[in-house]
Amino acid sequence: METEIRLISNGHIRRHVIQTDKTCRVYDCGFAVACFEEGYETDRGDNWIQAENGFQHCRITGREGSLKPWLIHAYPNTNVLYKNTVIPALFKELEPGETVVETMVEGERNK
Repeated sequence: METEIRLISNGHIRRHVIQTDKTCRVYDCGFAVACFEEGYETDRGDNWIQAENGFQHCRITGREGSLKPWLIHAYPNTNVLYKNTVIPALFKELEPGETVVETMVEGERNK
């Protein structure tokens, strides 16, 4: 696997070139967002997912490769700053060969 990261004003773009000889599932994840906080909500669509509350926001969008949204509910107390968090993620089922996956991760804290 080869990964390139390019910075943008409110996040970054990740480009992964993946070589595999097996069928597998890959995930690309955004930043953890505290849940059970005022203003907490999630939303998703084709090739994107986001989570936010009154002071944080994270959105991950697929830019290349058809990706499906998935919200990861982290185990309690596994984040240094917040007791309960979710992580917006995208996943894809890969077939053997080369696959390119590109995502854009945008985030904001203390919005």
